[in-house]
Amino acid sequence: MKFRRMSFILCMLLFFVSSISAYAAQCELGVSLGEKGAGIELSIHKVSDIEDGEYVWLQEYKGANVDLSKVTTAAQMKDAAEKLYKWSVDKNIQPGQHGTTGADGSVSFSVSSGVYVIAKVSERGTMPPVLLILPEDQLETYIMISPKFSDSD
Repeated sequence: MKFRRMSFILCMLLFFVSSISAYAAQCELGVSLGEKGAGIELSIHKVSDIEDGEYVWLQEYKGANVDLSKVTTAAQMKDAAEKLYKWSVDKNIQPGQHGTTGADGSVSFSVSSGVYVIAKVSERGTMPPVLLILPEDQLETYIMISPKFSDSD
């Protein structure tokens, strides 16, 4: 009887610990375009996982021909984001999430560690795709980014 009780307690403890660690691997990503960016639809594509500090491409992006390990400058990040977004459009890869900015020009997504491309889907305004790299050891509860957005074309 004592062994069963201990087994039950250990199973419950493992369940709660695994639930907590799975929850801790998620964070909220806020994207703010400013008040002029109200009503803009954005998409977010996860393109790669990060495992033990290494990029592991999701199956759909394995042929995209982008070497993330060599991305060190803002210009290289912009180029990688544009290539990856173009790849997703050309290959008709559906984004993981869509969201429309509210009256304040912001929208939130739930993300885990990995590499993401955030892009404007709406016709109005201009915003280049954004590459976002979220290593697991640097996830916060809430992350806010403010990509460049212009309401004129």
